[in-house]
Amino acid sequence: MKMVMNTENDREKYHYCLVICDVNDLKYVNDRFGHDHGDEYIQKACRMIFDVFKKSPVFRTGGDEFAVILEGEDDANCDVLLSQLQETSFQNAKTEDGIVVAAGIAVKRDNEGFHSVFHRADEQMYIHKSRLKEIRPSHNLR
Repeated sequence: MKMVMNTENDREKYHYCLVICDVNDLKYVNDRFGHDHGDEYIQKACRMIFDVFKKSPVFRTGGDEFAVILEGEDDANCDVLLSQLQETSFQNAKTEDGIVVAAGIAVKRDNEGFHSVFHRADEQMYIHKSRLKEIRPSHNLR
């Protein structure tokens, strides 16, 4: 028998991890190289996220923003996978070459609603984003 979640109270009972991602430097790429390059940049960022979180759905939530709801093996390895994404972004920022994706994670707490989990993951993403910008300010991007 398959269980269907149909109320906010039902959803609050289940465990999950949420990763919020934001692509750094998209405005710079669009302004400097045009929107076609910006579209390519988003596609490469999306591929980078998919390559890390292979077993979980990835959602584009805005122009350069993504959310990943970690499932199965990805959920069990959430810290390792997040570190992989963050380390790749750190190296790309350091070498000023490649896609830079800021990412933050939150693990759902007991009886916590989705908005609260999202807010915590978003806060972590902004902390990571600010660290990345210290390494590679947008105006230095090649």
